[in-house]
Amino acid sequence: GFTAGVSFITLMGVLFTQLDKLILSKLIGLEGFSHYMLASVVSGALYLIVAPVYNIAFSRFSAIVVAASSAEILSNLRFYTRALAVVLLPIAMMIAVLSREIIELWTGDKMLGESVGPIVSLLVSGAALNGVMTMPHALQLALGMTRVPLIINGLLMTVIVPLIVLLSLNYGAVG
Repeated sequence: GFTAGVSFITLMGVLFTQLDKLILSKLIGLEGFSHYMLASVVSGALYLIVAPVYNIAFSRFSAIVVAASSAEILSNLRFYTRALAVVLLPIAMMIAVLSREIIELWTGDKMLGESVGPIVSLLVSGAALNGVMTMPHALQLALGMTRVPLIINGLLMTVIVPLIVLLSLNYGAVG
């Protein structure tokens, strides 16, 4: 049951990371989609911080779930969540605030910076919040709880798909 749950969670994770691109490739023009993809690459860089911390935390949670008290588990959850937030959130905030300048510096194109900057700000903010939420997710998996993430992902899927369609039709790549 646990393996099946983790497999479905992984499948839903892949869907979540690619579904927006699939939908947007059909609903917005090539220029808007290319801007979105550039912003997606920038925001994806945050996961270079999140992934190693997640792996360390998951390993630690898996080890202490068997032998530790609830207080120690909670203490570790707080430690890893705070440690990740202390590193991740300032970087994400800097990128979100300076997104136009970063894109302009990277590409040498002021117009591109102005059109991609707002998309970067939104995607980076979402990626940072999602990144911090990986610590409770790691603990749930260490506890063998796959049902809660599956329910949450299923509910999110029913909300996110219509929102992506509606907002992209009305606001383009920024939506």
